[in-house]
Amino acid sequence: MTPSCACAVNTRRCNVTDLQSGLEVVASILVAAGMQLKALPVISLWEYVTLHVARNLKATVLCRCGQARAH
Repeated sequence: MTPSCACAVNTRRCNVTDLQSGLEVVASILVAAGMQLKALPVISLWEYVTLHVARNLKATVLCRCGQARAH
């Protein structure tokens, strides 16, 4: 079974890159709208996914910059 077919079978799976992008967009929109407190849990989840799951240092730094903007 190819990876593209595996997604059709298990609907609870997603590409980690898409998850990171989605969390980044949601966090950015919340911060831009002035909802910093609501953005912090999203940013924390985004940081966890980028640091521990994807192990992407560049994206982790971007998350931490987002945290600084939200504070």
